[in-house]
Amino acid sequence: MILIAAFLLSLPISIQSGQSLSVIDALFTAASAVSATGLTTIVVGDVFTTFGLIVLLFVIQFSRQGVVHLVKNVLIMVFIIEIIGFLVITHYLYFSGYFNYREAAMQGLFLAISLTANAGFDIAPNGDSYQMYATDYFMQSFGIILMFFGSVGFWVLAEIKEFIQAKIRRERYKFSYFVKMIFTLHIAFIVIGAVFIFTLESQAFLRTKNLLSRYIMPFL
Repeated sequence: MILIAAFLLSLPISIQSGQSLSVIDALFTAASAVSATGLTTIVVGDVFTTFGLIVLLFVIQFSRQGVVHLVKNVLIMVFIIEIIGFLVITHYLYFSGYFNYREAAMQGLFLAISLTANAGFDIAPNGDSYQMYATDYFMQSFGIILMFFGSVGFWVLAEIKEFIQAKIRRERYKFSYFVKMIFTLHIAFIVIGAVFIFTLESQAFLRTKNLLSRYIMPFL
């Protein structure tokens, strides 16, 4: 989109008589329009003709709609993930006997948002953090899931939402190559990192742990 916009803005029909536009200025203006930043290295009104201004407006409008659509999808997905996380953690902590319902709800709300945002904050009693769930493999596994979906990226979340909508409508949906690559790389990095930690710590920190701890802890 940036290259196409830069090309169109560089055409003689886009530039006023007596004005010039370098390649780098055309690229900078196009990139600024696509990303909707508003930064420019030229005086737009003095350089571009009516045609050039229309091209610029089209690019700005097209990009703005794309960004709004992306942000809307991402916010919806993040909200859904956090709501599910809140409900699951709250009821698990309550029915497992960790806290009364009110405290479980507060812990669940804080953990769901913090884990999804990969913020690293918690309000565990006595500052125990996630160590209080050192032998609770459900909390560890569910935490991994929330952290993963919170860090996998905006485009992935947006396309997952579109995928779910397509399935509800019983339509076919094909993930973009970019999303497939990002998703695969995230999984690969987590697995590779876990293997390294397991290898380095199998005879040290993990040596005294039980089998489940030895295999789950490296993923956290």
